This record gives sequence, structure tokens and C-alpha cells, in this order.
Amino acid sequence: MSKKIKKESLLNNSKSTSFSFEGDKKNKNKFFGLILFLIIFLIASLSIIFLINSSLEELKKDYSEYVLLSSNKIDSLNKLVLDLTIKKNDLNKSLNIITLEYNSLFDKANELESSYFDLKEEVNETLLKIDDYELQIQNSLEWFSYNSKLGANSSRIISNLKASCKKESTKICQINLGCFHLVNYEFINYKYKDDLVTSNTIDKLQSIEEFIKNKGGDCEDFSLFFKAEYNSLIEYCSNKPIELFAWVDEKNSRFWANFDETWYLSNAKKKYLNESNVFPSVVCGAMFDPNTQSINGHCVIAFTSKRINLIEDIDSLNHAELVEPQSGKYLGFVGEDSGIHLTSQNNSSSSYINTIITDKDFFIYKNKEWVNYEGFGVDLENQKQKLVELVKE
Repeated sequence: MSKKIKKESLLNNSKSTSFSFEGDKKNKNKFFGLILFLIIFLIASLSIIFLINSSLEELKKDYSEYVLLSSNKIDSLNKLVLDLTIKKNDLNKSLNIITLEYNSLFDKANELESSYFDLKEEVNETLLKIDDYELQIQNSLEWFSYNSKLGANSSRIISNLKASCKKESTKICQINLGCFHLVNYEFINYKYKDDLVTSNTIDKLQSIEEFIKNKGGDCEDFSLFFKAEYNSLIEYCSNKPIELFAWVDEKNSRFWANFDETWYLSNAKKKYLNESNVFPSVVCGAMFDPNTQSINGHCVIAFTSKRINLIEDIDSLNHAELVEPQSGKYLGFVGEDSGIHLTSQNNSSSSYINTIITDKDFFIYKNKEWVNYEGFGVDLENQKQKLVELVKE
């Protein structure tokens, strides 16, 4: 029995062994599969690791390049920041300077504004004075114009002048300038009188009305009155050409002071003026005065070929003829002929003209140039407009 059991045991062992061999074969396949899987996995892993290492190297390289670029960029930015910091400091310095200048200019602006308002006040006061001066100038110009002729209360004077001093033919109107002395002194009895007597002042130019009222005046007044007589008389010449004559010294001769030939001057003769010299102006300066018999301040009448309205017209006085208004005596042409020069032409002459009174204006030689009321009024108005623009807001 024991052998049988042993045989069965061997049989059983043989079966068992056979079974195990098949199982081992499967296990080997699994093992080899596992090994193959592991190898594939390992290869895949190595590939992945290789790829990862390659990528990592690339990344390291890129990182290095990025770090280098970043470092350069940072250096560049640091330099830029430094430059900007320097510029900022410079700008701050400039700002401080500008701020100081601004504050200074602001203070000056305040001072100027204050000065401007003070100036504006002064300018407004000056403008008021200019208005007053302009009014005075206008009144003066109107005064000369008004006193260029005899007034309505001078009918007796005009009547005597027309009767004795004017003679009119069909072609010409003659005026005897020497006759004015006859009318003024003999017929109306006007006399030479000092300003202290007529006006209680040292120097005053009388109006025609004042001259008539005071029955005379000084050389300036006589000259203005003579011019007014002449201007009034020629209005009765019917627009005919005017012929003027006065008188000059001549021994053993007789000058008839009127056209009726009832009054005469001895040792004198007729002297005709240039036919174009018919416009009268009063001229004053240093010249012979018959009242003092010396050269001092005196006025006579100048007859020119054109009216003196502007400063440039004064040159026409170089060809003017002079007549003494208090006697009607002919004095000659302005210049060497009469010995009386224009101040602007001959400053070295002892006898000269430095003042001119026309029918509408007053001229005077001052600071080496001629000036007149009307011109001064124009200049004053121009300066006034400049002042107005200066303070205009």
C-alpha cells in the first residue's frame, strides 16, 4: 500500500510538474513582456529625459541670453535713469532760476502796474492841459484872423483910406502906402504909445479894437493895424491888379501923400514895389526903430509874392520888400538891400527877422528852426493821440 501511494505521489508530482512548466512559460512571457515594457518605458523615459534635457539646455541657453539681454537692458535703463536724474536736477535748477525770475518779474509787473496807473493819471492830466493849449492855440489863430482886417466900427478909417490912399482905373488899383501915415497921424490922430501906457504891461499885442480905443500903440500894434488897413482897403479894388508904392529919401523932391496932392513929404520921392509883392505880413526882430533911432526890437511890413501860410513859405521873404508902417517909407528888399536878413539865412547880421505875423498865424524862429502856432497845434494833436494810445486799455 505504501508503494501504491508513492507511485501516485510520483504521478501527482509529474502532473504537478507539468502544470508548473506551463505556468512558468506564461510567467516568462509576462516577465519578458514586463521587461520589454520596462525597456520601452526606459527608452521612452530616456527619450523624454533627453528631450527634457535638450529643452532644458535650450531653456538654459535662452535664459542665459535673456539674462544677458536683461542685464544689458538694465544697464541701459540705469544709464538712462542716471541721465534723466541729471536732467531732472538740471531742470530743477532751471526751474528754481525761472521761479526766482518769475517772482522778480511778478514784483516788477506789480510795480509797473502801479506806475502805469500813476502814469495814466499824469497822462490824463496832460491831456487836459493839451486840450487847454489846443484851445488857446485855436483862439490865438482865430485872434490873428479876426485882427487881419478893420472891424465894423472902423467906417471912418476906411472912408479916409478910400478917399486919400486908393486910386482905381479901368485896369489897375493903385495903393499909396505912404498915405496910411497921413490918415493915421493927421486925420485920425493916432500916436506911438508904449505898452505900459496902453496896456499897463511890458509887452502886449493889442487887438485892432484896442488900438483904436487907445488911439495908438507901439511898433507891433502899428504894424498889425497897418496890415489890417491894407487888407480892408484892397477889398475895394474890384479884383483888379494891385500896384503899390511907398516913398524913399530924395533931396529936393516931393512925395504926394494923397492922390488929391494936397499933402506931401519934402525930400522924398515915390518908390514902386514889385508888382507881384502884394501880400503883407508883419515881421519883427532886431532892426532900426525910428522912434529910438537905434537898432532894437522893432516891427515892419513885408510884402511877398505869395501868402505865408506854412513854414516852407517863409523862404519867399528873401524876395520880400519892407515898408515902415509908421511912415510908409520904403526900406528895400530883405537881405543886403535893406540890411535886414532872415534869422535862418544870416545869423551874424545885426538886423534880422525872427518873428512873423500873418493873417492867420504866428511864426517864430526858435532853437534854430521856424515854428508856428498852427504847426505846434498839429504836433500837439499828434502827441495827444500817442498819449491816448499809450493809456488805452
